[in-house]
Amino acid sequence: MKAVIPYCSFGPQLETPMVPLFEPDNGNGFGLRYLWITHREDNERFIGNYFSNGNTGINIRKQTTQFQEYWDYHNQVFINSAQDGNLIWRVKALNNISKSIDYIEIWKSKQTVIDFFGPDAVFPGNKIFVPSVPGWINRTANLLGQGLYDAGFLVKNWYPVQTVSFEQARTLYEHFCSESLNKNNYLINTPWQNIQSGSYQLPPILKDFPN
Repeated sequence: MKAVIPYCSFGPQLETPMVPLFEPDNGNGFGLRYLWITHREDNERFIGNYFSNGNTGINIRKQTTQFQEYWDYHNQVFINSAQDGNLIWRVKALNNISKSIDYIEIWKSKQTVIDFFGPDAVFPGNKIFVPSVPGWINRTANLLGQGLYDAGFLVKNWYPVQTVSFEQARTLYEHFCSESLNKNNYLINTPWQNIQSGSYQLPPILKDFPN
Protein backbone atom coordinates (compact mmCIF):
# COMPACT_ATOMS: atom_id res chain seq x y z
CA MET A 1 0.00 0.00 0.00
CA LYS A 2 1.17 3.51 -0.75
CA ALA A 3 1.77 5.76 2.25
CA VAL A 4 -0.21 9.00 2.57
CA ILE A 5 0.69 12.25 4.32
CA PRO A 6 -2.62 13.00 6.03
CA TYR A 7 -4.16 16.28 7.10
CA CYS A 8 -4.44 16.69 10.88
CA SER A 9 -7.77 18.24 11.81
CA PHE A 10 -6.22 20.01 14.81
CA GLY A 11 -2.73 20.52 16.13
CA PRO A 12 0.45 20.78 14.07
CA GLN A 13 0.52 19.32 10.59
CA LEU A 14 2.71 16.25 10.91
CA GLU A 15 4.69 14.79 8.04
CA THR A 16 4.34 11.26 9.42
CA PRO A 17 3.11 9.01 6.59
CA MET A 18 0.13 6.75 7.24
CA VAL A 19 -0.68 3.60 5.30
CA PRO A 20 -4.31 2.79 4.44
CA LEU A 21 -5.74 -0.71 4.66
CA PHE A 22 -6.48 -0.70 0.94
CA GLU A 23 -5.84 1.37 -2.15
CA PRO A 24 -8.95 3.05 -3.55
CA ASP A 25 -9.42 2.43 -7.23
CA ASN A 26 -10.73 5.99 -7.73
CA GLY A 27 -13.46 4.67 -9.96
CA ASN A 28 -16.63 6.53 -10.79
CA GLY A 29 -18.76 5.63 -7.82
CA PHE A 30 -18.66 6.67 -4.20
CA GLY A 31 -16.75 9.12 -2.04
CA LEU A 32 -14.30 7.72 0.53
CA ARG A 33 -13.87 9.37 3.92
CA TYR A 34 -10.79 7.82 5.55
CA LEU A 35 -9.53 8.76 9.01
CA TRP A 36 -6.54 7.50 10.98
CA ILE A 37 -7.14 7.94 14.73
CA THR A 38 -4.24 7.79 17.17
CA HIS A 39 -3.54 8.94 20.71
CA ARG A 40 -0.74 11.42 21.31
CA GLU A 41 0.29 10.13 24.74
CA ASP A 42 -0.61 6.43 25.02
CA ASN A 43 -1.32 5.14 21.55
CA GLU A 44 -0.36 1.56 22.37
CA ARG A 45 -3.05 1.36 25.03
CA PHE A 46 -5.57 3.14 22.82
CA ILE A 47 -5.29 0.76 19.87
CA GLY A 48 -4.53 -2.30 21.98
CA ASN A 49 -7.82 -2.22 23.84
CA TYR A 50 -10.08 -0.58 21.28
CA PHE A 51 -11.84 -3.80 20.28
CA SER A 52 -11.84 -5.40 23.72
CA ASN A 53 -15.13 -6.12 25.46
CA GLY A 54 -16.48 -2.89 26.82
CA ASN A 55 -13.71 -0.88 25.18
CA THR A 56 -11.77 -0.78 28.45
CA GLY A 57 -8.82 1.21 27.13
CA ILE A 58 -8.67 4.89 26.25
CA ASN A 59 -12.21 5.49 25.03
CA ILE A 60 -12.85 8.44 22.72
CA ARG A 61 -16.44 8.95 23.84
CA LYS A 62 -15.70 8.59 27.56
CA GLN A 63 -12.82 11.04 27.30
CA THR A 64 -15.01 13.68 25.64
CA THR A 65 -18.36 13.43 27.41
CA GLN A 66 -18.35 17.20 27.93
CA PHE A 67 -18.92 17.55 24.19
CA GLN A 68 -22.01 15.35 24.09
CA GLU A 69 -24.07 18.05 22.40
CA TYR A 70 -21.66 18.06 19.46
CA TRP A 71 -21.46 14.27 19.44
CA ASP A 72 -25.26 14.18 19.18
CA TYR A 73 -25.15 16.31 16.02
CA HIS A 74 -22.32 14.15 14.65
CA ASN A 75 -24.19 10.92 15.38
CA GLN A 76 -27.39 12.20 13.80
CA VAL A 77 -25.53 12.88 10.56
CA PHE A 78 -24.75 9.16 10.27
CA ILE A 79 -28.18 7.98 11.35
CA ASN A 80 -30.01 10.25 8.92
CA SER A 81 -27.52 9.67 6.12
CA ALA A 82 -27.94 5.90 6.37
CA GLN A 83 -31.67 6.37 6.03
CA ASP A 84 -31.60 8.81 3.13
CA GLY A 85 -28.91 6.97 1.16
CA ASN A 86 -26.04 9.40 1.56
CA LEU A 87 -24.05 6.98 3.73
CA ILE A 88 -23.41 3.62 2.07
CA TRP A 89 -21.42 1.93 4.86
CA ARG A 90 -19.07 2.62 7.75
CA VAL A 91 -16.36 0.48 9.36
CA LYS A 92 -13.76 0.89 12.11
CA ALA A 93 -10.63 -1.25 11.81
CA LEU A 94 -7.29 -1.84 13.50
CA ASN A 95 -4.38 -0.82 11.32
CA ASN A 96 -1.25 -2.61 12.56
CA ILE A 97 0.96 -0.91 10.00
CA SER A 98 0.11 2.68 10.87
CA LYS A 99 -0.67 1.83 14.50
CA SER A 100 -4.05 3.49 14.27
CA ILE A 101 -7.76 2.88 14.41
CA ASP A 102 -9.04 3.59 10.92
CA TYR A 103 -12.51 4.97 10.31
CA ILE A 104 -13.52 3.98 6.79
CA GLU A 105 -16.71 5.43 5.34
CA ILE A 106 -18.26 5.16 1.91
CA TRP A 107 -20.55 8.03 0.97
CA LYS A 108 -22.85 8.67 -1.96
CA SER A 109 -20.33 10.92 -3.68
CA LYS A 110 -17.05 12.74 -3.23
CA GLN A 111 -18.96 16.01 -2.97
CA THR A 112 -21.06 14.62 -0.13
CA VAL A 113 -17.90 14.05 1.92
CA ILE A 114 -16.79 17.63 1.28
CA ASP A 115 -20.21 19.13 2.01
CA PHE A 116 -20.65 17.21 5.27
CA PHE A 117 -17.09 17.24 6.64
CA GLY A 118 -14.73 19.33 4.50
CA PRO A 119 -12.71 21.72 6.69
CA ASP A 120 -12.37 25.31 5.62
CA ALA A 121 -8.57 25.01 5.86
CA VAL A 122 -8.59 22.42 3.07
CA PHE A 123 -11.60 23.65 1.11
CA PRO A 124 -11.54 27.46 1.49
CA GLY A 125 -15.01 28.88 1.94
CA ASN A 126 -16.65 25.50 2.37
CA LYS A 127 -19.65 25.65 4.68
CA ILE A 128 -20.39 22.30 6.28
CA PHE A 129 -24.08 21.69 5.76
CA VAL A 130 -26.27 18.62 6.28
CA PRO A 131 -29.88 19.52 5.42
CA SER A 132 -31.35 17.01 7.90
CA VAL A 133 -29.04 18.05 10.78
CA PRO A 134 -28.95 21.87 10.86
CA GLY A 135 -26.86 21.83 14.06
CA TRP A 136 -23.90 20.19 12.30
CA ILE A 137 -22.01 23.20 10.94
CA ASN A 138 -18.41 24.41 10.82
CA ARG A 139 -18.59 25.68 14.40
CA THR A 140 -19.86 22.45 16.00
CA ALA A 141 -17.55 20.29 13.88
CA ASN A 142 -14.58 22.46 14.90
CA LEU A 143 -15.51 22.45 18.59
CA LEU A 144 -15.77 18.66 18.58
CA GLY A 145 -12.49 18.33 16.69
CA GLN A 146 -10.69 20.67 19.08
CA GLY A 147 -12.12 18.75 22.01
CA LEU A 148 -10.77 15.49 20.62
CA TYR A 149 -7.32 17.00 20.19
CA ASP A 150 -7.33 18.47 23.70
CA ALA A 151 -8.26 15.01 25.04
CA GLY A 152 -5.13 13.59 23.41
CA PHE A 153 -6.48 12.24 20.13
CA LEU A 154 -5.11 12.93 16.66
CA VAL A 155 -7.59 12.76 13.80
CA LYS A 156 -5.78 12.45 10.48
CA ASN A 157 -7.76 12.82 7.28
CA TRP A 158 -7.04 11.60 3.76
CA TYR A 159 -7.24 14.58 1.44
CA PRO A 160 -7.86 15.05 -1.38
CA VAL A 161 -11.00 12.95 -1.03
CA GLN A 162 -10.61 9.63 -2.83
CA THR A 163 -13.30 7.65 -4.64
CA VAL A 164 -14.10 3.96 -4.98
CA SER A 165 -16.07 2.14 -7.64
CA PHE A 166 -19.29 0.26 -6.92
CA GLU A 167 -17.37 -2.99 -7.34
CA GLN A 168 -14.69 -2.08 -4.84
CA ALA A 169 -17.24 -0.74 -2.35
CA ARG A 170 -19.05 -4.06 -2.32
CA THR A 171 -15.89 -6.19 -2.20
CA LEU A 172 -14.52 -4.17 0.72
CA TYR A 173 -17.75 -4.30 2.69
CA GLU A 174 -18.06 -8.04 2.25
CA HIS A 175 -14.45 -8.42 3.42
CA PHE A 176 -14.87 -6.21 6.50
CA CYS A 177 -18.15 -7.87 7.51
CA SER A 178 -16.59 -11.31 7.15
CA GLU A 179 -13.64 -10.26 9.32
CA SER A 180 -16.01 -8.82 11.92
CA LEU A 181 -18.04 -12.03 12.02
CA ASN A 182 -14.79 -13.91 12.61
CA LYS A 183 -14.17 -11.72 15.68
CA ASN A 184 -11.21 -9.96 14.13
CA ASN A 185 -10.46 -6.32 14.81
CA TYR A 186 -13.21 -4.78 12.73
CA LEU A 187 -16.37 -3.02 13.87
CA ILE A 188 -19.25 -2.49 11.45
CA ASN A 189 -20.74 0.93 12.23
CA THR A 190 -23.29 1.21 9.46
CA PRO A 191 -26.27 2.44 11.56
CA TRP A 192 -28.85 -0.04 10.26
CA GLN A 193 -26.50 -3.02 10.26
CA ASN A 194 -26.60 -5.44 13.20
CA ILE A 195 -23.49 -7.56 12.68
CA GLN A 196 -23.97 -9.04 16.17
CA SER A 197 -26.85 -11.09 14.80
CA GLY A 198 -24.32 -13.38 13.14
CA SER A 199 -24.96 -12.23 9.58
CA TYR A 200 -24.92 -9.09 7.52
CA GLN A 201 -26.76 -7.54 4.61
CA LEU A 202 -25.36 -5.56 1.75
CA PRO A 203 -26.51 -1.95 1.57
CA PRO A 204 -29.47 -1.75 -0.84
CA ILE A 205 -27.54 0.18 -3.47
CA LEU A 206 -24.84 -2.53 -3.55
CA LYS A 207 -27.33 -5.40 -3.64
CA ASP A 208 -28.49 -4.25 -7.05
CA PHE A 209 -24.99 -4.18 -8.50
CA PRO A 210 -24.23 -7.30 -10.54
CA ASN A 211 -21.37 -9.64 -9.59
